[in-house]
Amino acid sequence: MVDNGSVDKIRNRIREDGEKEIESILGKAEQTASDIKAKAEERGGKTADKIIKEAEEKGETAQRRLLSSVSLEVKRTRLKS
Repeated sequence: MVDNGSVDKIRNRIREDGEKEIESILGKAEQTASDIKAKAEERGGKTADKIIKEAEEKGETAQRRLLSSVSLEVKRTRLKS
């Protein structure tokens, strides 16, 4: 005959082991998610920096062209006078 107390102990032990395994899996999943998020944020930051740098370079080029154009226009106007 099976002792109900023994069955309950075994059941409780299985439940405890299962809960510990669940906690371990969740902990690993949270760490993995955190790592993935950190890598994504790093990539996003690098991408944003790259876009900003390109925009600044384009802005500087446009500014140089505009100043050059204005300078030529001033020279033309002076020559006409």
